[in-house]
Amino acid sequence: MIPRGRKVITPAEIAHRAGVSLSTWRRRDAPNFHQRVKSLVQGRYLVYDLEQTLAYLDGQPIQALPAGEHPDDLLDDREVAALLGVATSTVSAYRTQGYLPKGTHPKDATGEDIASIRVTPRHQVEARRASLPEGHTPGKRGRPVGSAARDETEKLLASGQALSGRDVNAALRVSVGHGNRLLRAAGRAAGRGRRHDVQATDRQERIARVRTLLEQTEKTPTLQQIAEEVGVSKTEAHRLVQAVRGDSPMTSKDPDGWSAMPRPSPHRQCP
Repeated sequence: MIPRGRKVITPAEIAHRAGVSLSTWRRRDAPNFHQRVKSLVQGRYLVYDLEQTLAYLDGQPIQALPAGEHPDDLLDDREVAALLGVATSTVSAYRTQGYLPKGTHPKDATGEDIASIRVTPRHQVEARRASLPEGHTPGKRGRPVGSAARDETEKLLASGQALSGRDVNAALRVSVGHGNRLLRAAGRAAGRGRRHDVQATDRQERIARVRTLLEQTEKTPTLQQIAEEVGVSKTEAHRLVQAVRGDSPMTSKDPDGWSAMPRPSPHRQCP
């Protein structure tokens, strides 16, 4: 954490002020320096408080950093993740999806941005934390049980329409794979989900959808694409393709069998 209003300095600048190369400073001076002055952020790239560093280089007493928390403190991604109770990768996803601001770069002693470090004001993180879905426990990673996303998926299922992962993707702005997982979870909660069937429709309708997909697509889709389009697992998609073969082999389009799923044999395991 970079306390409010504090300026920072990088190891390269410290070495320059000490009149040595960075490699020499790291090898010769850094061990003693680190005992007196601690980095304000954790990770691959380190920065130090400018006033404390200058006091160390001048042989002066090193004053302690301001105590307590302030809304304008700057937090690195690890501290943001700890405050929100999520993984560091989730913080990056929040930024991409607009749930968190893009953040800023701290400035070095010369006023230039330190591009290798991204920080976020504490008050922005606290605002995000206050808007977390009900049931989320800070410090517990992962999607909370009964999250807003699953609740919205249950509402979509309640409409009675056949849904796939792509439908949930369009409605909730989640990945297709996560949309399928939400459908499975919502189906189980409603008492109508099965392990490999996340659609509110019967098997014949799914077979018809797969047949239409294979007939109308210029390039034969892969098994993964079929699974995502229909909203089932790859195992169930395999079963549906096999059912379509039995109904309509369509050997004129693909004489060697579906490229989406090779014909199983005793010596070959289907993907």
